[in-house]
Amino acid sequence: MTAPRLTPMKSAIWTVISFVGILFVGSGCTSFFLHTHSEQFRGSMTRVYPGTCANAELIVNPNIINRDWHTPPPIIVTYGILDFIPSAALDTLLLPVDLATHKTSSAAGNHEAKSSPQKPDTASWPSAARNPSTLEHGKYWTPTIVERARGEQLARWYACRQLALSSGQVSKMKTDCIGWHKNERTELYVRFFDPKAFGANTDFSAIAVDGGFPGYFSVTVDVGSWRVVDHYAERE
Repeated sequence: MTAPRLTPMKSAIWTVISFVGILFVGSGCTSFFLHTHSEQFRGSMTRVYPGTCANAELIVNPNIINRDWHTPPPIIVTYGILDFIPSAALDTLLLPVDLATHKTSSAAGNHEAKSSPQKPDTASWPSAARNPSTLEHGKYWTPTIVERARGEQLARWYACRQLALSSGQVSKMKTDCIGWHKNERTELYVRFFDPKAFGANTDFSAIAVDGGFPGYFSVTVDVGSWRVVDHYAERE
């Protein structure tokens, strides 16, 4: 019994599909993606050969990307192996650019480190604690302009000091705030997000998170004692 033969049309279609697949996998797309999305993947772009390193990580630990893309690990490993050499070649071509970018980023980071914000003099700030019985639904409260400014100032200092962000990174972030009474404290929840990648809903119910920290994070301030009590900074 002979196998069924493909018609000329089907044969041409499969040829095109195969060619596109080989072109896609053999184009060093991991390296290309990381280089063209350097702001989103700032951590990967601090070293040379980002595409090569990323493919090696996919081969060794395919579950890293499987959590988000729900792709079977064998397919991820196969992709990493097939794209390893093309991405290494593209990384090599872009090595002078990466070295120059890394040098510039390091110099900028050193300059920003010298100009890191000082801790606010919170001891001179009056307490902004609220009586729960006066709050909306016994929980929510609206900060004044001064209270919001002080909360954001303390949160920005905390982000530079404890979350290892530069003052330049933090200064570019947009913020929104909400006040609530929680754990017997009057808290101000300050959210930071990169306006190029995220957009906060006007009702504060949700935010479009794609990539997580450092593009998005939050800092919780106890306005009764003016101290940071919590933060959220996960890479999603």
